[in-house]
Amino acid sequence: MEVLTLILQKHTATRSGFKFHNKCSKEKVVSLCFADDLFLFSRGELHSVKILIKSLNQFRDMSGLVPSLSKSTVYFCNVSPHVKAAIMNLLPFEEGSLPVRYLGVPLVSSRLIYRDCNVLVERLEKRITDWRNRTLSFAGRLELVKSVLSSLHVYWATVFSLPSRIIKELEQKMRAFLWCQGPMKRGKAKVSWNGLLKGRSFWAVSLPGSCSWGWRKLLQLREEIRPFIWSKMGNGNSTLAWYDWWSDLGPLIQHITPREISRAGFTLSTRVADIWDGTNWKWAAAWYDLFPVLIQLSNLQLNDSDDMLCWKDQNGDQSKFATGTVWETLRRKEPMVWSSLRSFAGMELISELWDDICTALIAKAHSRSARSVVGQLIVAAIAYFVWQERNNRLFTYKVRPVGRVIALIKETVRLRLVTLNFKNTPRVVSLLEDWKLPKSIMFEELMAPI
Repeated sequence: MEVLTLILQKHTATRSGFKFHNKCSKEKVVSLCFADDLFLFSRGELHSVKILIKSLNQFRDMSGLVPSLSKSTVYFCNVSPHVKAAIMNLLPFEEGSLPVRYLGVPLVSSRLIYRDCNVLVERLEKRITDWRNRTLSFAGRLELVKSVLSSLHVYWATVFSLPSRIIKELEQKMRAFLWCQGPMKRGKAKVSWNGLLKGRSFWAVSLPGSCSWGWRKLLQLREEIRPFIWSKMGNGNSTLAWYDWWSDLGPLIQHITPREISRAGFTLSTRVADIWDGTNWKWAAAWYDLFPVLIQLSNLQLNDSDDMLCWKDQNGDQSKFATGTVWETLRRKEPMVWSSLRSFAGMELISELWDDICTALIAKAHSRSARSVVGQLIVAAIAYFVWQERNNRLFTYKVRPVGRVIALIKETVRLRLVTLNFKNTPRVVSLLEDWKLPKSIMFEELMAPI
């Protein structure tokens, strides 16, 4: 491109008769180039155009590069028809219409109008049409909207202020693709595009007769999660005074009626900062007689930081919202059978033989030592009865005392040991005495399979 620029400068400077474009004559601008996107300017007369063509031909002969005819266009402004016709006979390019597009955006001296930006809508429609026939899940369409469609107009928006009509039309087509995978149909969208709540408190919204399954479930869960969502006070500007949980009294709407709130000059959307002046509460003193619970309300210490929602567990500890914390707080808790068995006071015998259990878990299949056999029996019995207890609690809601489960495990292991033959050694004798087994079985080698 530097070579082409030098050729153009040489021909326009040395060859008499070249006339610059009337807006470029002072600076003597002939070309404007960015990468392979090239603009050539001249006065709208035949001789000047011939000089440009001669320069392009010389550059072609030197470099082998030629203009792309399908992407090249000539533009005229205030040129008489017979001159335009003569120039078009010299140029192999098609005539274009203003405004000129350069680097993907139109070059205009005034603000963009809808007609100038209509190409954005057409481009988005083309993308959607290409995807419409494919089987895409909702998550897939959402990802395409976020990563592709919503970025199509970003480059234009960095250069121009786009008309609001264009923005609304682009959003409408993205909504239609997301929810309907085609033309927009009434009732298809699961939520409103702009909001759900429209300034109302989430805790005060009534459950509508017809709504999506997800929204219905969220509203139904409010009573269950309500005690755990707290507002950690900062400046008090975003915490609702009556509906949010920001004090130990709970939401004040449980104690104060909406009628009294309205009579006092407040609204249901009043914030905490609106009822506290830094020293006293702004409601009337008569409220302490009407609602004595307000006497227990402690004073506030507001600051310049923003209010923040946090999760408060059963122990009163406040923390940022995290899925694990919420699950641990809300999940249904049952006694842990395994840990109860391990720590129960009546489990001394199995606890003492815990090393035998660990040995059994890592022992080879052909190991037939007495200690290994006992450990395998203990592991098998515990696994079976814990599994049985788990199923009973989940499916039949029957709960056996931990002591009963332990007794069953011990009895099962002891009875199984009675059926085995052991060789008479001091170590085996000691082991069987711990299990209170009769000495009559302590003879011969251990031979019965587990």
